[in-house]
Amino acid sequence: MPRRSVILIVAAGVLIVAGALAFTIVGGTAGDAAGVWLVGVGLVLATSFVFLQIGIGEDQERAREEQIRARRAERAEQQRRRRLGFSRRRHRGA
Repeated sequence: MPRRSVILIVAAGVLIVAGALAFTIVGGTAGDAAGVWLVGVGLVLATSFVFLQIGIGEDQERAREEQIRARRAERAEQQRRRRLGFSRRRHRGA
């Protein structure tokens, strides 16, 4: 897992834990407000990270599929050229 991913996961966890501590330790309206804010931001960060990972995975899969399609098209073109009697290199006439 890339270092950036680990940092995002840890940051989300720290915010959620800090929010829970704010609820219990600080108390009152200030503790409630800080706790809700910290837990909310942590959960949004965690959810965003999940969607980011899904998007990255889809992009990688799409790139793999495109490479496969390009290789298949290249092989098909080479086979077509062989059937028609073309050589791999083109020679220019003098």
